[in-house]
Amino acid sequence: NLSELEDWKSEVELLKKQICTERVTVKNLEALLTSTREKEFQCHLTKNEKESEIQLLGDKLTLAESRVSSQNREIVQFRAKSSQLQTELDLIKRQLTTERFERERAIQEMRRHGLSTTICSLSPLRTSVSPVSHCRDMCSPKKVSECSTDC
Repeated sequence: NLSELEDWKSEVELLKKQICTERVTVKNLEALLTSTREKEFQCHLTKNEKESEIQLLGDKLTLAESRVSSQNREIVQFRAKSSQLQTELDLIKRQLTTERFERERAIQEMRRHGLSTTICSLSPLRTSVSPVSHCRDMCSPKKVSECSTDC
C-alpha cells in the first residue's frame, strides 16, 4: 500500500506540474491572442487610413483631370482666337500696304498735275479710307486746284 501511496503522490505531483505547465501555456496563448487582436486592430486602422487616403487622392485626381480638361478647352479657344487675330493682322497689313501704295500713287499723280502734296504727305493714314479720297475729303467742297493752295 505504501508503494501505491507513493505512486499516487508521484502521480499527483506530476499532475500538479502538468497543471502549472498548462496554466503557463494558457497565459502564453492568451497573451498571443491579445497581441494578435491588437495587431489585427492596428491593421484595420491602417487599412481605413489608407482607404481614406486613396479616396482623397482619387478626388484630387478627378479634380486635377477636370482642371486639365478645362485648360485644354481654353487652349483650343485661345488658339482659335490667336488664329483669328493673326488672320485679322494679315488683312490689316495688306490693307496698310495697299493704302501706302495708293497714297504714294496719289501723291505722284498730284505732283504730275502740279498740285501741292502737303496735306497728303503730313496727314496720317486711315485704315478704311484711301489717301485719294482722304485728300478730297480734306479739301471738300473746294476744287482740288484750290485745295492745293489752301493746304
